[in-house]
Amino acid sequence: MTTKGGPAILSKKLFKMTIAGGLVFWATTIATSLLPIAAEYRAAYSDWSIQTVWIASLPMGMIIGYGVSWFLLRYSDTIPSKNPMLKSGILSSIALLIAVLLKMFPRVFLGSVILQMRCITSSSA
Repeated sequence: MTTKGGPAILSKKLFKMTIAGGLVFWATTIATSLLPIAAEYRAAYSDWSIQTVWIASLPMGMIIGYGVSWFLLRYSDTIPSKNPMLKSGILSSIALLIAVLLKMFPRVFLGSVILQMRCITSSSA
């Protein structure tokens, strides 16, 4: 049993913050993908298209927005700041760091293993 609509208010706020965070992430992705350096990066990795980046950034923005919003609503009092924008900035930076680490982990740590396996299999053939 809830008192004064606690979980209902939390879910309404969470929904609104998730939508807003996802849209901001999407708009930021579109804006940065139009920069010349982004075009050079896509040209270096020719399997990327700008439309794919734009479409895939919306669901990813919603996921990140949900995570940041949930932590902001759940642990708002424990984050060391009184400014809600600074709190969300701290959480967003942590989410970005986690995403970068998850993206780079296979390449950095497993890349040498894959290269060694290629050398072993090619030398034994």
